[in-house]
Amino acid sequence: MGSLDLPYASSFKGGSETFLQNVFESILKTYLRKNPMAKTIWELVKSVDNEKISYDHFFFRTFKVDGYGIDSLASFFMDYGYKVGGRLDFPKKKVQVLWLSPPDVHFPDNGYGIGNGPLPRLVIAELLVEELSPESQEIIRKYLKPEGGKQAVLSSTLGSLIWEKPTSTDFNQLAKESEFAAWTLVYGYTMNHLAFAVHRLKHRFSDIKCVKEYFEEKGFELNKDGGVLKVSEDGLLLQVSAMSEKLVVEFADGVTQIVPASYIEFVERLVLPQFKDMPCDEIKEFHRREGLEQASAYHIMESTRFTANNSNMGSFDLPHSSSFKGESEIFLRNVFENILKTYLRKNPTAKTIWELVQSLDNEKICYDHFTFRTLKVDGYGIDSLSSFFMAYGYKIGGGLDFPKKKLRVLWFSPPDVHVPNDGHGLGNGPLPRLVIAEVLVDELSPESQGIIRKYLKQEGGKQAVLSSTLGSLIWEKPTWTDFKQLAKESEFAAWTLIHGYTMNHLAFAVHRFKHRFSDIKFVKQRLEEKGFKLNSDGEILKVSQDGLLFQVSSISERLPVTFADGVTETIPASYIEFTQRQVLPEFKDVPLDEIKEFHRREAFELDNANHVMESTRFTTKF
Repeated sequence: MGSLDLPYASSFKGGSETFLQNVFESILKTYLRKNPMAKTIWELVKSVDNEKISYDHFFFRTFKVDGYGIDSLASFFMDYGYKVGGRLDFPKKKVQVLWLSPPDVHFPDNGYGIGNGPLPRLVIAELLVEELSPESQEIIRKYLKPEGGKQAVLSSTLGSLIWEKPTSTDFNQLAKESEFAAWTLVYGYTMNHLAFAVHRLKHRFSDIKCVKEYFEEKGFELNKDGGVLKVSEDGLLLQVSAMSEKLVVEFADGVTQIVPASYIEFVERLVLPQFKDMPCDEIKEFHRREGLEQASAYHIMESTRFTANNSNMGSFDLPHSSSFKGESEIFLRNVFENILKTYLRKNPTAKTIWELVQSLDNEKICYDHFTFRTLKVDGYGIDSLSSFFMAYGYKIGGGLDFPKKKLRVLWFSPPDVHVPNDGHGLGNGPLPRLVIAEVLVDELSPESQGIIRKYLKQEGGKQAVLSSTLGSLIWEKPTWTDFKQLAKESEFAAWTLIHGYTMNHLAFAVHRFKHRFSDIKFVKQRLEEKGFKLNSDGEILKVSQDGLLFQVSSISERLPVTFADGVTETIPASYIEFTQRQVLPEFKDVPLDEIKEFHRREAFELDNANHVMESTRFTTKF
């Protein structure tokens, strides 16, 4: 494919550039975590080039079936300004490829990496499933349920399959016809490879021939298909790729096999002939050869070649995994794990309390509920989060209204999944309830509505769960002036505008603890002894009218936030809660070791919830 002179996208369609960069950072971290050899090469490049690295493109594989194809990823990035650069077709592989050029964002002359360097191109390949044999089609469709592709970007950031893990039988049968299909079925939306932009590197890595020699000397296996150094017909696009390493994969039927994973590539784009006389320090990306090369791309895809029948390494028992609506429980649990990690990373005091509980209860902790705050406007309200979780079996448990706060709350009960008797945490314990609150924006003053609508662009709420896992705002960071003005009318709205979909608080299930923390009065006493400030609004120990629901919460710590206009102020962050649900009177004679969650007091108490929300009270009036 020759050089394409296509314009770069000039702007984002609303939404935060920082959010997009955080998505890329998370995709990259997942790729490096899952591919040790690629990480080793990446670290070598960083060390040689003084950590100033730039990327040419990120590459993904998909299935063209039931919304799982190219568009499942491309639609997200095109919302952030990416534009179609060109297409490639590979009839023999039954694959087509789309590449996207990045938006034109400002970065300093010495900018590098994802944080302040040029954004990478995106290359997304899709397997034309309908061109496969009926048997292969049936295998793929068995795993890929309708609409699951909506979570493609989230899946890529987590490195977790949306669908159930395949059996080795299905994998091996599929690999006979299409290695591309088999690879994608087992790795999903995890990035297939990244490519360094050699022409942006410094020192010895700025010449792709030196790159090739360096990694050959280091003993890395390079892709020889079509020659180690792949050169386009016009001589302006040079590419070298490593062969993917082979990793152990555990299949759903207990069989383990060695399967090719991801790999890494180097790309050098030479200056176009019409710009050859330009000074080197004035050369920009658009002065260089653009696009991809059909033949080279074909050969590079062979970096994941299955060199032999994959070794069967025996079988072993895998933990039970229930499914609901046909999708992966593991994926849902991974979403929760990442939401929790982000919450703990962003809230040091909450993390300290969490670690205290973990240490006292021998690390066997369980959660009662996770709570989020939203803004009911243009698709950003409760449904922006709940629609995802309801697709995984969550059901509406009830609602609460807070007219004075102009709030509405819905809580959701988790799906009935198998939990071992000693199950705990998010890995194999009971799933938490979800509590999602929304500000009724239309009931606020016109001025407050104007502030909120200025930041929240239409359809941005589609990425609510992704935002929560990353802890990154979908919208632009607000100014201190707007934040302060909004807080005068609604502290809840102001808190949500600055913290977004980051989890507002988690609640431990005290009644599921062992040892001393199984009594909420002891919890209260221990936290006070440790000097943690507890929420005394409506009493520290909040008791429901029926005496069966007990709650204690901390006061959120105040953390410095730098606003868009450069002002830095301390703002309430998230907090932590403890909830104890007593056994219902009709089950008081059930033996303790037979008590299940449904034997206990369910739901929430309006007055208590109103008081608990004061844990993020702004002590300063603006």
